[in-house]
Amino acid sequence: MDRRWSRDNEVRWLRLAALMEENAGALKKQGSLALRKAGARRVLLLRFKTGQGDQRVQRAIYIGDDPRLVRRVRIRLALLRDRADWNLDSPGLKWYCALLSAALLNERPD
Repeated sequence: MDRRWSRDNEVRWLRLAALMEENAGALKKQGSLALRKAGARRVLLLRFKTGQGDQRVQRAIYIGDDPRLVRRVRIRLALLRDRADWNLDSPGLKWYCALLSAALLNERPD
């Protein structure tokens, strides 16, 4: 992956989302947003640890100072963590999915 960042926010967001999805296993359990000084600006980083067993490495994903990107990263992080708590084998979730599908198809579930 090219290590340079685009100035276009949509391109930057796609790259951030891909990096977060690539590290979703670690981000579901831990990680935080941290402020860092970059020249005269204060920018955000998403910090987390990765590794297997005793080998732990601290990683950081540069987010920057754009409030829209920061907001999107916070939402994506919250969704990753919320999704980790879903019990996909739950009968209630299966019923809800059937109800939602039926509503979208204008039918009644059994």
